[in-house]
Amino acid sequence: MAAKQALMAEEGKSSQAAFQKETEKVNFELEPKTIGLTKEQLEKYRNDPFWKPVRTVLFALFWVAWAAMFAGAILIVVLSPKCAEKQKPEWWQTKVSYQLLTPTFHDTDNDGVGDFKGVTEKIDLLKKIGVTTVYPSPVIEIQKDDYFNPYDVVDHLQVDKRFGTEADFKELIDAAHNRDMYVVMDLPVSSVSINHPWFRNGETEVFVTAKEGSAAFAQPNYHKFADINGTKYLGYPTAANPVLNWSNAKVKGTIEEAIKKYLLLGLDGFHIDHVSQLAVDDTGKPNHDAAIAALKELTTLIKNFVESHEDLKEKKIVLFSSLRDIEDLHAKARETGELHYVIDNSFATLSMGKCPEGVAICVHDTLSAAYSRHQVSVEAFLNIHS
Repeated sequence: MAAKQALMAEEGKSSQAAFQKETEKVNFELEPKTIGLTKEQLEKYRNDPFWKPVRTVLFALFWVAWAAMFAGAILIVVLSPKCAEKQKPEWWQTKVSYQLLTPTFHDTDNDGVGDFKGVTEKIDLLKKIGVTTVYPSPVIEIQKDDYFNPYDVVDHLQVDKRFGTEADFKELIDAAHNRDMYVVMDLPVSSVSINHPWFRNGETEVFVTAKEGSAAFAQPNYHKFADINGTKYLGYPTAANPVLNWSNAKVKGTIEEAIKKYLLLGLDGFHIDHVSQLAVDDTGKPNHDAAIAALKELTTLIKNFVESHEDLKEKKIVLFSSLRDIEDLHAKARETGELHYVIDNSFATLSMGKCPEGVAICVHDTLSAAYSRHQVSVEAFLNIHS
């Protein structure tokens, strides 16, 4: 029987199925279901007097909005502040500094004393081992019975002839610069030797002194002049080093002249030590605030000279000190923004006599103290620059 039998034909259904018995095959006929408006319905609104201008306006608004957003994006990119440029560290923040004792480093003229030429001769060896900043000490002329103490100054304006001539020192600086290296030196600004002409000539006004009857006169760090009665001078770190009166014009003028001279030779920085002695109170004790003010005056002088000189204004001069006598001044010295760093040489004073409980505990305590000082300095720096 070849008759066909409808299996499903419900009203409202667009799909139909038919079963063919002979072939045992089911055929499905699916009619596409329209979603939304039909073509005929859309055609009705195509030229409608109301929708036609609406479509035109919406189309125009779309492109106007798109163009405005595109222009806005360009303006944001162009006018937005640029990201802060990554700060490049200064040369002294990344370089290895090597302090050497000039009289013992290398002797080139066989007189038993090291010299500037000896440092120049070994400059390539220093560079080979990673040294980038050479710190010879002493450089300035010191008293004849001393070779090692840079604070036994007898003339700020002369290099010590036992180590070579000024030309020899200049040759060392040039040799370092030719190898992308740097040279720094001690700048003793707070004390000199008792053999300095000022002291030997009795020029008491250039030193910190105390008159008999004053509170400072009885202090143990004040010492008698050999030929002057009723007046004592402040000695630091020993009686052999009379402290300079930083408020004296002659002292300031000499130090300023020395600074300019060595900078013009090409020097890259100064070690300014014994900062606490730049100012003392009526009892002979360091006046920290006044000492910092004197330090800032000194460093500002250096900065202004460098910036005003055509041959120096592009140079970055480093100014640093040591922790020996300014532990209480450490944070304040950094707060000024003038000292670039402070050497923490607390490990240099360690000895078995100072470590009765053992070296390990002593090292731990020293490191902890150094860390605390560092934190104080960082907080002070952030407070100043926030």
